[in-house]
Amino acid sequence: MSGLTHTLDIARRALMAQQSVISVLGHNVANANTEGYTRQVAHLETVAPSAWGTNTFGNGVTMSEVQRKRDQSLDSELRRDMSSLGRWQMRSRRLSSLEVILNEPSDSGLGATMDAFWASWIDLASDPADVTRRANTREQSEIMANRFNALTRQVEQIGVDIDAEVRTRTDQFNLALSELKETNSLIQKSVLQGLEPNDLLDRRDQILDQMAELVGITYGTRDDGTAFVKAGSVLILDQTTYRPLEAVTRPDETGAESVRIEVKTIGEIDIDNGILGGLLEMRTETIPDFIERVDALASGIIDQVNALHRTGPSQVDFFSGTGAADMSLSSDISESLALLNTSTTGLAGDNDIALAIGGVRNQQIMNNGSSTPNEYWINLVGQVGIVNREAGFQEEGLELTTQALQEHRDSISGVSLDEEMGNIVIAQQSYMAAVKLFEISGNMMDALLAI
Repeated sequence: MSGLTHTLDIARRALMAQQSVISVLGHNVANANTEGYTRQVAHLETVAPSAWGTNTFGNGVTMSEVQRKRDQSLDSELRRDMSSLGRWQMRSRRLSSLEVILNEPSDSGLGATMDAFWASWIDLASDPADVTRRANTREQSEIMANRFNALTRQVEQIGVDIDAEVRTRTDQFNLALSELKETNSLIQKSVLQGLEPNDLLDRRDQILDQMAELVGITYGTRDDGTAFVKAGSVLILDQTTYRPLEAVTRPDETGAESVRIEVKTIGEIDIDNGILGGLLEMRTETIPDFIERVDALASGIIDQVNALHRTGPSQVDFFSGTGAADMSLSSDISESLALLNTSTTGLAGDNDIALAIGGVRNQQIMNNGSSTPNEYWINLVGQVGIVNREAGFQEEGLELTTQALQEHRDSISGVSLDEEMGNIVIAQQSYMAAVKLFEISGNMMDALLAI
């Protein structure tokens, strides 16, 4: 029945509840600067009332649960932006490296080197027999071929560097995946024991943040709090599934080798977002396309110049090689300036070949006859600049939105020391009031027993 013992029981419950509240608040304060920590809130609720006779009496308070202040939809939105930001950051960084290699416009870039090559032939046409002019034409030709060679090597080195970074980033992703697997196991055990694994859920979410930055993952959570993860369309982690990623070297359609991401027993998977997505896009699309177009330019010059040069008395090729990587002056021209043809007749003063080769600069031999070599190169450099500016613009925009979303999440999940201290004062006052209630009820009980 209702009475002093009932009042003492209410006071006892109040003391226990407020102790729990202060414990949770203390945990928040202690982790105010802990990265990834989510503010926890102790939820109190009234104990089911009891009926005595015709009256109903409340039974005080109890702590029902400790809840994390977390917005899962906000997490999902932030992780999508983190994945996109990682992709564009990698593209911007690597495209900037490519622009540095191109070094255009400048006196040492490929454009200026080609200009000097064409000009040397026009200068040679003014005095075809002049040995100095012949030597200058050969030298400018070697310089241009070397510039094509160096450009290809430097761009290919970017690809090699990307391969190395892909392997490093894949290891980082697998490390996070392994840790998430272990965290899932700990979460599951805690739930089975009837515990609230809030700190483990924080670690789970922190790992998902790390993974989303690296790969555009899709994920979800089970009723027990464990997470499952997909990379591309492939399930790589679940309660009975664990499939780490593998960075392997494979040849493409042209035979050139580059790194790919695979999963055992499944093969190559499509990763189009995150840091790894940006690196793979550069490696498998941007860089091969650029090298192919530079090869086309070198090949076009080689074919056109050789076709004109072979019409002269020596009937030898001026260049050897098939593209930018192996373009060089032919051994015949390297060994003897006498084999350098300036005219089809070979007569002193004739210069039709020299003029024709110098005029290739203004011939539309590229892009199926729609652009000259220099126009083709200027357009290629311009396109690199455009995609780099696009990457920079996307990166800048995503940095702003990601920062805003992070600040919004922090405002919900982060710990405000001022707010926590205010809550501690309220809990302290409630606790002291419960102590007073317990004290008064105890005194009344003593007085009753003394009668």
